[in-house]
Amino acid sequence: MAEFSPEAHDDVNDDEAMGRLAADRIATVLQGKGTVAMIGIDPNDIGVLARSQAFEVALRTKSPRTVVVERRGGATNPVETQSVAAEVLEDHPDLDGIVTFSAMASEGSWAAINSSKKNGQVRLVGCDQELDLMAGIRHGDIDSILIENTYEMGRLAMSWISDHRKGNAKGKYIRLSPILVTKANIDDPSIQKVLSNNWRVQP
Repeated sequence: MAEFSPEAHDDVNDDEAMGRLAADRIATVLQGKGTVAMIGIDPNDIGVLARSQAFEVALRTKSPRTVVVERRGGATNPVETQSVAAEVLEDHPDLDGIVTFSAMASEGSWAAINSSKKNGQVRLVGCDQELDLMAGIRHGDIDSILIENTYEMGRLAMSWISDHRKGNAKGKYIRLSPILVTKANIDDPSIQKVLSNNWRVQP
């Protein structure tokens, strides 16, 4: 029997779609106008770079009155990201929103918004799931997080391995759509299934 090759099957997050959805969300939240900072742009991370580029293109096209006033890179830990976000908030006291492109950037930006007591004034839209970020959504400190559909990634990968062992598998490359999590839908069973990271077959 042939050995399993990870290159033969790849289920990945659609990072460009994630960027477009982030643009749609921040434009909706700000009602089509305002100032936004982008934090967590990492030129060495292909996925994050795709997210940030798609975000800017979509925002210019769909919401030209929503203006990006800062573009900041990533950091090695949330404390550094918090410092970057705090500097952005100080430089732009009337900032309306922050869009982050990684969980670390979201955590640091959330902490900076809390420290500056700008909860509610600065809306935060982030990317990538972390348990504490979900708590931020529940508390109303974070507007929304775009998450990868890890449940479907796992389900498809397990299905492919099963087919591979039976000799029926074919190479696949599938881009999976990200999911927008907000306070309004975080308790929906479909969202909880993804957040649980439980890849067993569920009814």
